[in-house]
Amino acid sequence: MKRLILLLFWLGATALNAQEPAFCQTMLQKARAALQARDYNRAREYCESALPLCPQSADSIRSAMTRISKAIDDEKKRADRSARANRYAALALTKAKTDYTLGWHLACLAYQTAYDSIQHAGTEPGVSGITNDLFSDTDAWLYKTLEGHTDAVDGAVYSPDGAYILTWSADNTARLWDKSGMPVKTLEGHTSTVTGAIFSPDGQFILTWSYDKTARLWDKNGLPVKTLEGHTNWVTGAVYSPDGQFILTRSGDKTARLWDKNGLPVKTLEGHTRGLSGAMYSPDGQFILTWSQDKTARLWDKNGLPVKTLEGHTSNVYGAVYSPDGAYILTWSYDKTARLWDKNGLPVKTLEGHTAAVYGAVYSPDGAYILTWSYDNTARLWEGFPLYIKHHWAPNAEVKRLQAQVEGVER
Repeated sequence: MKRLILLLFWLGATALNAQEPAFCQTMLQKARAALQARDYNRAREYCESALPLCPQSADSIRSAMTRISKAIDDEKKRADRSARANRYAALALTKAKTDYTLGWHLACLAYQTAYDSIQHAGTEPGVSGITNDLFSDTDAWLYKTLEGHTDAVDGAVYSPDGAYILTWSADNTARLWDKSGMPVKTLEGHTSTVTGAIFSPDGQFILTWSYDKTARLWDKNGLPVKTLEGHTNWVTGAVYSPDGQFILTRSGDKTARLWDKNGLPVKTLEGHTRGLSGAMYSPDGQFILTWSQDKTARLWDKNGLPVKTLEGHTSNVYGAVYSPDGAYILTWSYDKTARLWDKNGLPVKTLEGHTAAVYGAVYSPDGAYILTWSYDNTARLWEGFPLYIKHHWAPNAEVKRLQAQVEGVER
C-alpha cells in the first residue's frame, strides 16, 4: 500500500513537471501582452499566479515582474510630467497676453517638460500646439521698430559692447540708438547716401562713408570729429586696423587711403587701374590687401608701401580673404576661379571647376578647407592645401613603406 501511494505521488509530480513549461510560457505570454497594453495590474496577476507553480521559469517570471514595476514607475512619471507641462502651458497662455516674452519662455518650459527623449517628440499635443501658436505670432516677436530714417536703411551694426545700435540710410544720415531701440543721436553731415558705417574696435568712435566721396569720424555719442576728404569718387568701404590705430578707406577712384585714428591722412595707396572692390588688413595688422575691377589684388605693408601685385585672374576680382593663421591669401573672380597665394603674394594654386563667376569663398575655422560658391548654382569644397597638410594629413601604410625605402636609400 505504501509503495502504491509513493508511486502515485511520483506519477503526479512527473505529470505536473511535464505540464509546467507549456503552462508557464502561456502565463508569461499573457503577462507580456498585458504589459504592452499597459494593463499593469493584470500583467502582475499573471506573474504572481505563475511564480509558485513554475520553479523552472522563476527567473523569467521575476524578470517580467521587474519590467512591469519599471513600467508602472515610468507611467507615474509620465503622468506627473504631463500634468506639470499642462500647468506651464496654461500659465504661458495667461502671461503672454500682458508679457509675451514671459509667456514664450513658459511655453518653452512646458514643451521641455513634456518632451519625450525616447520618442523625440512632445508627449502632449496641446502643449506643442500652444508653443507653435506663440512661435507663429510674428507680431508678438517684435520688440521695437526703429523709426526716423526717411529713405531706405542700407545697413546696421551693434557697438562692440552691444550697448548701442548704428543704422545708415539713403537719406544721407546715420542714426545712433541705445540697445533697446531708443534714439540717441542723428549723425548729419553727409550730402549723399551713407553706404556704410562701423565702430572703432574700442567702441569710442564711429566711422561713416558715403557717395559724397568722404568718410566722417564721430565720437561714440555721435558728435562730429573729422571729415576724411581726399577721394575723388564715392567711398566704397572702410576698415580699422586690428589695433584701432589706423583707418583704411577705399574708393571708386582707384585708390585706397590710409588715415590715423584721428582722421589725419597718412598715405594714398595708388596702383590699381580701376575702382577698388575691397580692402582689408592681414590678421596681424602688418599688411594691407586691396582688390579691384582691374583683375588684380595688391599687397601693401602696414604703412601703405607696395609689396606685391597678385596677377593671374582674367576678370574682375570679386573678393579676398586671409587664411585663419594669416599665412595664405585666397582671391576669387568673375573668371570662374579662385586663387590661393602665400602671405607674400606668390601663387600657390588655382581652384578651377566652377562654370560661372565665383561669387564668394571662406575658410573653415581650422583653415583645413576652403568653400567657394558660384553663379553656376553650386558650392565647392576644397582641401586647404598647405594648411590641410599641416593639420590633417597623415601618411598611410603605403606612404610609410615608401618613406622607409627612401630614407633607407638616403642613409
